[in-house]
Amino acid sequence: MSSPATSTTSVSSIRDVGDRILSEHRERLLEVVDIVHATTVHAFSFSKYIFLNELQTDQDFDIAIFLNSRFFLKYGSL
Repeated sequence: MSSPATSTTSVSSIRDVGDRILSEHRERLLEVVDIVHATTVHAFSFSKYIFLNELQTDQDFDIAIFLNSRFFLKYGSL
């Protein structure tokens, strides 16, 4: 069984490696996060546009088959 000091040292060294990687690639990671965020927001907005347009133009459009409460709970606040 390892002593607490050994465990702390290994966790600390892992954090150091993670911090180094993060600092080396921070700008690129931020770019990727921005791209994913923008894509998600646009996709949600576009799907909202499609549904609202269908509801206005097609009285037989059944939006209930597309509703997924888990999706709206997770992404509805974008």
